[in-house]
Amino acid sequence: MIFDNNYYKNVIELKGLLRLDNALFLDPRTKPYVMRMAQDRDYFNEQFIAGMAILTEHNVLTGSEGEIRKNCQWVN
Repeated sequence: MIFDNNYYKNVIELKGLLRLDNALFLDPRTKPYVMRMAQDRDYFNEQFIAGMAILTEHNVLTGSEGEIRKNCQWVN
């Protein structure tokens, strides 16, 4: 298995897993990003790394301080 930008190549072909995936390509506001991610593997890697860095900056609650919700809208 290889982690790469193939997801975006599939979205351009309207083969996303979810309807929302395909909407990224069909919306003129996000289409340029989908195109660039699909065409430029280095750009994809840079953006993925930047996104992961942003996510890790949040203080995740662990143990009894946090919870994994069965439904994100409601506390278990």
